[in-house]
Amino acid sequence: MITVYKEVTEWVDNTHNGIYHLDSNNNLVAYQRTEDDDVVTFSKPLQFSKTRRKFIKIRKYSEAS
Repeated sequence: MITVYKEVTEWVDNTHNGIYHLDSNNNLVAYQRTEDDDVVTFSKPLQFSKTRRKFIKIRKYSEAS
C-alpha cells in the first residue's frame, strides 16, 4: 500500500513543501511538487525521513495502481 503525505512544515525561508508517496517501508517511491503537477515515480525506492518535518496524510492507494 502506498500512502501519500503532503508536507506542511513551516520553514523560516521559502523552502517548498511537496507531496510524497511512501511505500509500506516508508521509502519514497514517487514525488509531486504540487497537487496539480504530474507524479514523478522513481525506478528504485529512496530512503526517506520525516524527522523534523510535519505532514498530513492525504490518501492511500494500491502499489499496482
